[in-house]
Amino acid sequence: MFGLNEALMSFIRRQVGLRTDSADASGSLHAKITALKSYIETNYFRNKSANWYTHSGGFVPENTETTLFSVTGSGIAIFQETCSAYGNNIGDYYLSTQLKIYVDGNLAQTINIGTVGAGQTVTMVGIIPIFRFSSSFSVKGAVGDNPNAFTGSIGVVFGYSLSCFVE
Repeated sequence: MFGLNEALMSFIRRQVGLRTDSADASGSLHAKITALKSYIETNYFRNKSANWYTHSGGFVPENTETTLFSVTGSGIAIFQETCSAYGNNIGDYYLSTQLKIYVDGNLAQTINIGTVGAGQTVTMVGIIPIFRFSSSFSVKGAVGDNPNAFTGSIGVVFGYSLSCFVE
């Protein structure tokens, strides 16, 4: 049993690495994080001409795709790992609720949140948090049709946190 535990721990140590590992995009997890941190600091935090935007969600009416955030230029967008959708004043539920991320005009990622009910919050964890763009970046919310919904402010409130640096 000692040999199996030792072999498993050795494998994990090689994959995760040490905090002192030098920056290497193809190295251990610690080395990759160090390389990414160095890249962001060099190219964005120290770039005096960069604009910094923060955004944290918005409202999307039923049966539409609505732009929640958009910038032009080149830069990087960093999401927190969690996003959510809240059914705002809806009569029943929506089967198709999505957060869509566009990089340079192309759909880069769709986060399928799924069914969102009245007064219900659905949270997704584990989205890909970093996007590099050359000409534009946008976040759109898409909400399916619900023929049983009440009239008024019908739709979904999306929640997410985004920091965006544009050169």
